[in-house]
Amino acid sequence: MFQWAESWQPLKGLTSGGIIPRKPLPHLSTQSQPMLILPLLLLVAGTATVFAGGPQCSTCNVTLKSEMRTSEVLTGIKSRLAFDPSVTRKIPAVVLAKAQAIARRASLHADSDEMELQEAIHVFAAEDDLENSNGARFYFHNDTRGRSIERAELHLYIDKPDTNPSERREVSINVYEASEGGVKGELLASHRVLTSTHRHAHHRVRVNAEALERIAQRDVTTLIVEAVCDDVNLVVLPGDEDAVEHPLSLALIMKETRRTRRAITFCKVDKPVQACCVFQHQIDFQELGWESVVAPSKINVMGCAGYCPGRDAKPDFNGEPSREALYQAAGVSPSCCHPTQYEDQQMVYITPSDNIVETVIKDLYVVKCGCS
Repeated sequence: MFQWAESWQPLKGLTSGGIIPRKPLPHLSTQSQPMLILPLLLLVAGTATVFAGGPQCSTCNVTLKSEMRTSEVLTGIKSRLAFDPSVTRKIPAVVLAKAQAIARRASLHADSDEMELQEAIHVFAAEDDLENSNGARFYFHNDTRGRSIERAELHLYIDKPDTNPSERREVSINVYEASEGGVKGELLASHRVLTSTHRHAHHRVRVNAEALERIAQRDVTTLIVEAVCDDVNLVVLPGDEDAVEHPLSLALIMKETRRTRRAITFCKVDKPVQACCVFQHQIDFQELGWESVVAPSKINVMGCAGYCPGRDAKPDFNGEPSREALYQAAGVSPSCCHPTQYEDQQMVYITPSDNIVETVIKDLYVVKCGCS
């Protein structure tokens, strides 16, 4: 049954003696392998029971798994942001306020079961160099390069008149791509609206998405924006007195989807050893110093932990106990607890160029675990 190996190999012992000479190892026949493996597994299982109080596996330690999953999630978010969010910098108050408003609209601060997931970039206009051009400069940098734009909107404010007439007024809104010298180029949008006369009126104007996708590949571009009534341009442009509170901005929407959160069976906190389940651990971006991440301010990182029960103890075709049966008899998990279903999460953050990005982090939440 045994055939001795020709070479001797030193083996580090478990005692403090250092090196223990190991006898030549026998080459076992296929039929005799289970008979030797079973006592070894029983020995391992007995040791595991002493330390863990139950079946032992590499995925049973929830604390260790939480630390690993947290590191994995933070690394993935940093990669998606393409900059280091832990680097502190001064974010303009108007940009931060706008980002917070976008987050409130999307209900990102609440752990909602129903949520609209949107990928978009919001670019704020800067004052144009040319005088009397009605132009506004948009700095895209690398935030929009290579992206496909499904919908484009211009958010503008129309100035209130010096007097407060009771009737509403009709305004013609036109948006042009500016050519060299500030001359009007391609017409990107044209709308007629009825607007309020007693306050600054906010309007959202659909802009040619195909043209904006082409324009957004540049680092910077100038758009000419007009809101004309009685031959007077009433749009609040960058540099105007009210521009800080009523900024001109572009919203470039890449994708819109809906997420419905599923019911999740979580691991029991007070149970040290349990079968494969979903655990959760909270990450607070403010505590990490990630001020560029506006929403959500906290996320519950989810992962999988726990042991996997062995398969039925059935003999193999040679009449010997199967490998799965030996693992099961020893109380050692032959399989791994791992995610089987994920969910996405929308995030709002501010880029180093002060553009606001709504993005969807794929597979952030684990909602179901299984064994294999």
